[in-house]
This record gives sequence, C-alpha cells and structure tokens, in this order.
Amino acid sequence: MHYLNITIRNVVKVFRKDTVPGSGSGVGGSGMLMEEEEIVKLIEEEEMADLELQVDSRLEALGEQGDAVRCLDHMREIVARDSAKLGVLEQVLFGTHVGIGLKDSYAADMKENE
Repeated sequence: MHYLNITIRNVVKVFRKDTVPGSGSGVGGSGMLMEEEEIVKLIEEEEMADLELQVDSRLEALGEQGDAVRCLDHMREIVARDSAKLGVLEQVLFGTHVGIGLKDSYAADMKENE
C-alpha cells in the first residue's frame, strides 16, 4: 500500500506540473502544494480506513475463535460430568452384578435344602 501511495503522489506531481499553469513556482505553486497536501491527507485517511477494516476483521476472527474456545470449554465440562455419571453407573452396575451373584447362590442353597 505504501508503494501505491508513493506512485499516486508522483502521478499527482507530474499531472500538476504538466497541466496547471504556474504550478512550478511562484504564487500558483504554493496553492498547488496545498492541494497536494489535501490529496495526501485523503490518501492517509483511506489508509486509516483500510487499517480499521483489517483490525475489525481480525477482531471478528478473534471473536469467532473465542466462541469456538467457549464451545470447547462447554464440551469439556459436559464430558467431565458424563464421565462422573459413567463412574457412578459403573459402580451401580457392579453392585447389581454382585447382588445377582448373591441371589443366585442363595437360590442354589435353597434348592439344595429342599
């Protein structure tokens, strides 16, 4: 972008020297210098607008990344809770199997006693 601005400034200078009478020196030259400064100021404002757009797009990208990170954190919380629930369910299932084994042995003992 800097190279483009230098090129635009050079084009403006050449254009003014070739087309505007009195732009080389004297009273007309100082007036042209003011117009050139205005053009340079406009170019700088355009550069600032471009930079603001770049910053906005980068901030938006960071916001999207932040959303993804938050989603990932929520998913981690869900997995941790589900893992804890699974641990409890495994204990219940183990207890159920132990209970089934005890009942089977008790039923077998009752059949032997009959």
